[in-house]
Amino acid sequence: LSPVFDATASNNFILTFDQSYQYCCSSVATVSVWDGTAWNNVYTLPSSSVGYPDPAVSESFNITAAANGYTAAQIRFQYNGDWAYWWALDNIVVTGVDCLAPSGLAVTGITPFGGTISWTDNGSADYSWAVTTGAVPDGTNAVVTGDGSSMTIPGLNSNTSYTAWVRADCGAGNFSDWSTGV
Repeated sequence: LSPVFDATASNNFILTFDQSYQYCCSSVATVSVWDGTAWNNVYTLPSSSVGYPDPAVSESFNITAAANGYTAAQIRFQYNGDWAYWWALDNIVVTGVDCLAPSGLAVTGITPFGGTISWTDNGSADYSWAVTTGAVPDGTNAVVTGDGSSMTIPGLNSNTSYTAWVRADCGAGNFSDWSTGV
């Protein structure tokens, strides 16, 4: 059970954690959020192992609706199982963000030298995107960048692996986190 947090302190709340789950024998693992009235389920692990044997898997969930703006919200991780199997959790963080990262990132029309980037519009005024050789953009490692007005990725080298990322412009110089890379 997490410490209490104020779900009115930001526009959106993102829960992230790393997990290793060895499934066996009808074990059940869930994540739920207390909104002052009820525990709202935000994640139930499948009937199969996740992040086992290695490496652990990173998860991220938007828990804004589940917390329902409650001033004393909490997160509950619940495991019911037997036979000495487990659900190991680490790096549990709740982050308040001004706006959410775009979803549905895709790269299409791929050629040996570029492609076209697209994502699901989440209502932000603008977006920025970056292409790296794998790592999350950090201001120094982008191979090429653009914004919501230019969706073409130019100038890439053939036979090289790249990862595309996008983030929303929240206004007033604030940006969402980078999306999951594709």
